Amino acid sequence: VSPAYGVYRLDQTVVYPAYYDYLIRTSAYVAEMTRFSRGVTSSRLRLYPDEFLRLASPLPPLPEQRAIADFLDSETVRIDALIAKKRRMVELLDERLADAVETLVLGLGESRTEHSTTGWFGQVPAAWKETTLRHLGCEVQTGPFGSQLHAEDYVEGGWPVVNPSNLRDGEIAAIDTMTVDVETRSKLERHVLRPGDIVFGRRGEMGRAGLVREPQAGWLCGTGSLRLRLVHFDLTPGYLKLLLETKALRRYFELVSVGSTMDNLNSEILLGLPCVVPTADEQVAITRRVETLRAHKGRMTAALDRQIDLLTEKRKALITAAVTGELDVPGVAA
Repeated sequence: VSPAYGVYRLDQTVVYPAYYDYLIRTSAYVAEMTRFSRGVTSSRLRLYPDEFLRLASPLPPLPEQRAIADFLDSETVRIDALIAKKRRMVELLDERLADAVETLVLGLGESRTEHSTTGWFGQVPAAWKETTLRHLGCEVQTGPFGSQLHAEDYVEGGWPVVNPSNLRDGEIAAIDTMTVDVETRSKLERHVLRPGDIVFGRRGEMGRAGLVREPQAGWLCGTGSLRLRLVHFDLTPGYLKLLLETKALRRYFELVSVGSTMDNLNSEILLGLPCVVPTADEQVAITRRVETLRAHKGRMTAALDRQIDLLTEKRKALITAAVTGELDVPGVAA
């Protein structure tokens, strides 16, 4: 091992290793190790051997240590299995939601469909239009050049700038250290974002995008991003954002990025995006239905996350109680 690690060999005539492994992971023991460690920040702490060996350890007789470890092996396996099942349920909810959204957005449940004229979507509802983004009345604006916006222009507490790192899980999040003052923002007025704009990352993962909502109004499109603005609203922004999340369009971005050493989105790639277009009323209805499904899934996921947290806490409490003698363990004297 590297010099960053300490290796300690237990005297197994005194200490049962599995028991000590449980003991040393308890919150009380971790707190003691932290207290005896040295360093400027929590991420740079170092526990030296002399200090580590001073730590007191509750050691019942060896047979009782073995009994405690065997008991915890059995109980933690059971709790870990429950946690794994809950996490799998969360994954299944994600998968079911993704399938339901795909069905709604692409009209896969429509009774009358036709073969896709572009080949991207397989079957398309007969009443829906199929075209590319360039024919749907939109403007594409690349973020400011590096000569217009410098690293030294960033301040804290100003107007957020949206770069690829701000696009997280389909949403736009501010980064405190990536903001500009009012004067810089006024010089870059053409890059100011409005509700309904969609911001794409130009580098890295192709197709990564976020919809500008009311809270992000007035933020700036950054150098590493590209802004799409729908002018005639043949597509509603909300529906287009959902369309971008479909497997077909993810495949489109994957294919157009093949062969480049660094994925780089440009206006031509974006304007060539294949689209299926239901009526405006259908787009609004689809968007609302997806919002309802996501809200329901969010509530179910939150409930499962709470159950996972409770099981995790129960696991920790069980280990602590067993190794400190607070819990009656079979084979251990009271």
